[in-house]
Amino acid sequence: MIEPAISELKRSIKENPKSLPPYVKLGELYQQNGNLKAAIKTWQSGYEVTGSHICLLRLRAAYEQSEQPDKVIKLYQEAVRASQNSKKETLILTLAGLYLDRGKLEEAMQTLWSISSPSIPAHLLLIKAHQEKHEADKAGQVTRAALKKLTASISKFACRQCNSEFDQWSGICPECQAWDSLDSAIQHTL
Repeated sequence: MIEPAISELKRSIKENPKSLPPYVKLGELYQQNGNLKAAIKTWQSGYEVTGSHICLLRLRAAYEQSEQPDKVIKLYQEAVRASQNSKKETLILTLAGLYLDRGKLEEAMQTLWSISSPSIPAHLLLIKAHQEKHEADKAGQVTRAALKKLTASISKFACRQCNSEFDQWSGICPECQAWDSLDSAIQHTL
């Protein structure tokens, strides 16, 4: 009963285009029915409308299944360019990981250096890239920078609401006045 399910999912998307599950399931049904092109189109549309990383993951798997790895890189390059929110670093990390998997070390490093304040995972990918280029000195420098960032974040606190950082814990955020919202800044660093 795949055809009635496809019709129902299309109707659901028309009713609420910002709802992610119908895009995911519709793409899966198309894929299961042997229509990979329609699945890709559905997930692409789902990503454009919802901005969900889940659609990107489905697209990545579909392109890899159809042996089109260059389309995966192009997909993530476009997603990074279009992103202007907190998801941007996750997209950059994924793109850098794709470059590393394909032996494109320079592209991976350039992508990672585009992060203004790299997280620990970004540092780890940079270390891997330098190690694969046999640049032990540079890998050591990045390791020291990551450790310094980690050490500094252990003694700071960050607000879950506004992301402001403070040297002391308080029951209320001095910046946005949110109650019980300060955590160790290390959680924000990772």
